[in-house]
Amino acid sequence: MFDARVSYATKKGSVDWIGLRDYYSTGSDGTFQQCSRLLGFGSAVRVRVQRPAMADVDTVITLSTKLTVLTIRVPNAP
Repeated sequence: MFDARVSYATKKGSVDWIGLRDYYSTGSDGTFQQCSRLLGFGSAVRVRVQRPAMADVDTVITLSTKLTVLTIRVPNAP
């Protein structure tokens, strides 16, 4: 899955998500990387993957290590 848009939001308080300004597009192999001080140890993070004509895919994780590797499965286009 290439050229999907990947964006992030961090949890502030018990309900509010604050979207980060940056977003990334996946490469030809569907991978991307992100490094940010805003995504610190213990942060709750929502990762959103968007593709044209497809439903968004959201994954929520809590960063528990300095290096976090996350696999997000996105359905193929119909």
